[in-house]
Amino acid sequence: MNANACLLVDAVFLDQLRSNEFASLAKPKSYEISVEDLQRQYAINQSQMDELPINISSYTETSRSLDDKGKPANNVGAAINLDLSLWTLATKQKLLSRQQERLDLSLKAIEVSNKQQVYSDLLTFGASQQLIHIFNQRAQWLEMQRNFLEIEEKNGVNRLQEIIESEIKSNELINKRLGAEASIERSLLSLELGEDQVPELDLDLTESSNIDHRACEQRELQLQVADIDVDIANLQSKLSQQKDGITLTSSLSVLSDTETKPQSMAGLKLSVPIYSGGSNSSRDLELERGIIKAQDARDQISLDLAKARRERETLNKLTSRSIELIERRISEGERLLAELDERRKLGQSTFNEIITRQIELSVQYEALIRLRKDYYQSIIDYSALMGHL
Repeated sequence: MNANACLLVDAVFLDQLRSNEFASLAKPKSYEISVEDLQRQYAINQSQMDELPINISSYTETSRSLDDKGKPANNVGAAINLDLSLWTLATKQKLLSRQQERLDLSLKAIEVSNKQQVYSDLLTFGASQQLIHIFNQRAQWLEMQRNFLEIEEKNGVNRLQEIIESEIKSNELINKRLGAEASIERSLLSLELGEDQVPELDLDLTESSNIDHRACEQRELQLQVADIDVDIANLQSKLSQQKDGITLTSSLSVLSDTETKPQSMAGLKLSVPIYSGGSNSSRDLELERGIIKAQDARDQISLDLAKARRERETLNKLTSRSIELIERRISEGERLLAELDERRKLGQSTFNEIITRQIELSVQYEALIRLRKDYYQSIIDYSALMGHL
């Protein structure tokens, strides 16, 4: 796997999580609030994109000359002003369009984040259920072993140390089972499901799942957002400069003093700024700072993603080897257990030897479930970071 390339993970266990009915039902309140806020902002931007560069107004004016003691003059009128600075309008539309694209990506990021949380909760729920099953089996074997040892102790065989060790293992197992039950409760609370909505998973963490990697079809979601942020910063700077630059407007007005014939006027206004007291320069510097910050943020995201890919490659190798090692131990343990069972039939092995081997195998299965669960969690987190879940 090339650490410098953008890679996505395809895995059977991910497909199983995606297809779970509760994956689509789980919509935490925080997710709904975030989506609604983005939708409101989207509507605001769309309203701004639909605005026309025209202003229509009416006015009433009462005035009197300070030297004239006659009646006040009453004037009424109406005016229409049209902004003809097409270059500024085009930049504004492009800026609003990019902001809409930014909101679309933000919505996708929220959806990915929600899926990450939901899949993690489902994975934890499934792993904890399987661990509890393992613990229940081991508890039965420990009880059978303890009963056997107590009988031998009564028959004069010194088994006291082994009985004490068995008791210690049973107590440790109780704590592990309580921990797994607590993990299930936390997962259900996080999923915000009702008491009668208990997820059912086909995921078996004692079995391997096909995991493949493929090249990204487009840049990572975070980099897409960062690219747009740089564009938005540049467009905001450009729009500010255009607004402070040459502007062209046309106007049509009608004025009447209620006694004479209404006067109509039409014209064009070309405005060329000469000096603004330095405010433009300071604003330009602030906008330039915004551009640099957006570019720096994009560079940092690119570095973070490259680091995540390298860590993913290293973790993939180390975890795969660890899983293979445990699977070999389980395979060897099951082979030895089968041999012990055959020898028991011939009277060449004891019941205690078989139970001990069962308990050792249970410990290996527990380690396999925990390791594979952590491995799958790392894949979920990596996929979310790449923006693909």
